[in-house]
Amino acid sequence: MTAELVRYVHLEIMIPVAEQLNWQSERGSEMWRRSLCAGEHDPGVPMIRIPRVLWALWLVALYLVSGAAHAATVTVSWTNPTQYEDGSPLPASDIERTRIEYGTCNGQAFGNKLGEFTANGAATTATSPNLSPGTYCFRAYTRAKGLESQPSAPVQKTILQPPPKPPTNLQVAEQTVYTSVKRTDRLVMLPVGTVPGDTVCIATEGVIAGGVTYYAVPRAAVRWSGSVQPDAVYALCS
Repeated sequence: MTAELVRYVHLEIMIPVAEQLNWQSERGSEMWRRSLCAGEHDPGVPMIRIPRVLWALWLVALYLVSGAAHAATVTVSWTNPTQYEDGSPLPASDIERTRIEYGTCNGQAFGNKLGEFTANGAATTATSPNLSPGTYCFRAYTRAKGLESQPSAPVQKTILQPPPKPPTNLQVAEQTVYTSVKRTDRLVMLPVGTVPGDTVCIATEGVIAGGVTYYAVPRAAVRWSGSVQPDAVYALCS
């Protein structure tokens, strides 16, 4: 059987990609800096011409790497093809690897490639390197008997910017504590006691009355001012 290009694979996102560049030369690192910044060139350091479009992609890649503080990986899955393009069977043992490219999106189409990652053999899942928040397109290629397929249909994944953590050490600014009483059209806060000024409020539990937010405080810290001792008490917190 003559091996022809295999049929493209179907790629899909399962859950919530910049190639690393290493200048490996004893003199290369300093000379590259001099060459790039001052236009100098040491004949002892090999130089290459890089088209402007590749410089642009490289800068985008560096931007993605620099944003690793808010990075996340993307796991993709796919269904391996079972036929070559001529319709002949493609056994799983023929599949050498699946190569997944990631890049920008042009509408629903794949835009500019930013990087790639691979899965060996007949694997059907792979996980990307860390990616900064943004929208990425992914497409996959199957390689069998030294030949690579056409790309799969692209899929998109948006990595969201994570929200900040909540404030800490929220403390009572006033010592009076209240219980909430529901009236017909509003919530009324009635004083029932006091707590020490350094009492820590519970930032995840609160009520709003008259446009003001009151946060829960530990009931054990309350010094009651009367016989009304509700299960939940609130205070104005800073």
